[in-house]
Amino acid sequence: MEEKPLEKKPNIYEYNNYRAYLLDFYRFHKEKSTHGFSFRIFSKRARLRSPNYLQLIMEGRRNLSSKMIPRFAEALKLENRQKEFFGNLVKFTQAETASEKDLYFKALLRFREYRETTRIRTEQYAYFSNWYYVAIREMVALKDFQEDPKVIAASLYPPVTEEQVKEAIRVLLQIGLLVRDERGKLKHSETHLTTDEAVKTISVYKFHQQMISRGLEALNYPEEERFISSITLPLPRQQFPFIKTKVFQFLKEIQSWSAALERASEEIYQLNFQLFGLTKMKTVKEEK
Repeated sequence: MEEKPLEKKPNIYEYNNYRAYLLDFYRFHKEKSTHGFSFRIFSKRARLRSPNYLQLIMEGRRNLSSKMIPRFAEALKLENRQKEFFGNLVKFTQAETASEKDLYFKALLRFREYRETTRIRTEQYAYFSNWYYVAIREMVALKDFQEDPKVIAASLYPPVTEEQVKEAIRVLLQIGLLVRDERGKLKHSETHLTTDEAVKTISVYKFHQQMISRGLEALNYPEEERFISSITLPLPRQQFPFIKTKVFQFLKEIQSWSAALERASEEIYQLNFQLFGLTKMKTVKEEK
């Protein structure tokens, strides 16, 4: 299927991936330039030895080094603030761990232009970054729920502020995870969040980080208010997916059971599972 021509110059603040930006930049100038545009011309602008270096970067076959970022920014004719954004965008795209991506995503969020062009994406990040957003969404299903920020704030453990509750409800409505019925009452929607893969990765990371942290704090709860149990076991590597499947099935069963009891529910609970390795025997053997 042939790609549609780009009608306007790509706005760097609309991108989550610098390779996608470079691709659109190249396409736009290739289509619109009256004097012609090519990989060779870009290479001259960026003072590159290889005429196809840009192509290798766009296709993901090479990463852009810190040394090359300023050269590319000059060749792209970015302004000072855009150059700084481009540098963070490169690091965000090339980050290998969720914690690195989170670090550079926060750097991107410091740019007002980016926040404004990606408002929904930013609010989705806020949803996963604050444990009480998730809790407030689920509170709406409780049988005695009142949309009173003061009551909601005091009901959460640990408590949050009324302003935090108001902002959480605003975001939940904005991203479609809550809606209002014909009487103006809050209720759950059938909406599922859809984000690009990069933001999804850090959103999941932030969510688990928040809830595992809450689980750690729960060690100090009275025993009658929490249940914490664990086992350490030997396991064939090929059986790892089997346990993941069994745990996922169990979670789905609990979720379905909870949904059936929804209007009788009085409290919100968090159920966490973690399965991870405590050894790296295979790596040690390979290094011998």
